[in-house]
Amino acid sequence: MSDAWLLALETSGSAGSVALARRGQLLAEQRLPGERRNAAELLPCIAEMLAKERLHVRDLTFVAFSAGPGSFTGVRVAATVARMLSSVAGLKVIRTPTLHVLAQGASLAPNSANRILAMLDAKRSRVYAAAFEQSGTGLCEVLAAGEYDWDALCQAVSTTDCAWCAVGDGIRRHRDQVAAAGIQILPEECWRPRAAMVAELAWRMAAAGRITPPAEIVPIYIRPPECEQVYEQRREAAKARRAGATPGGGAT
Repeated sequence: MSDAWLLALETSGSAGSVALARRGQLLAEQRLPGERRNAAELLPCIAEMLAKERLHVRDLTFVAFSAGPGSFTGVRVAATVARMLSSVAGLKVIRTPTLHVLAQGASLAPNSANRILAMLDAKRSRVYAAAFEQSGTGLCEVLAAGEYDWDALCQAVSTTDCAWCAVGDGIRRHRDQVAAAGIQILPEECWRPRAAMVAELAWRMAAAGRITPPAEIVPIYIRPPECEQVYEQRREAAKARRAGATPGGGAT
């Protein structure tokens, strides 16, 4: 760890980024050009950043990626690149949950509350959320990551007397309810997960020996991708049609 280099990838949202750190210190962070172009822009951005530091990919020790929840395509791209770098260059992989990445950024915001609610828009008037408490050793998860409706989430976080703050784009649909619950809403510039925060969190995980085994270099999906849900619905409908037919082909 004394002279380790770490490459951090964040492609879970519309605005991706890449960061490079050494010995636990952030050296560079670069935002990917455009939106929703993470697959096309990620590898050229990595190559450019390494070239600026006169590094080869084999000079790196770790690659960390923001694993979701988030854009299904985006997190798959980051997981695939991390897996490739592990296979080709022998890098150690650190999978960082995106909600934890958001909370890591919030913990560095001025005057943030002791407890942090990280929220991402899950559509359908629901949010992906997790809650964390700040301590001297980092962030401790106090509410497990999951898909919540607002009433259930509010009930879960209102059972304590601690001050809360909220971060993430899940706030947009529920801003009035968040404010009404007495939860501090952090500025919108804190709502986007960043590769710098992936690196910050990954260093803590690496120091604790939390290296991701090869079988776990995969995205974190709280809810299956929509294409998989549609496939399952069609498969179940086909099974029901077959079950309702007689062996001779007629309806029962």
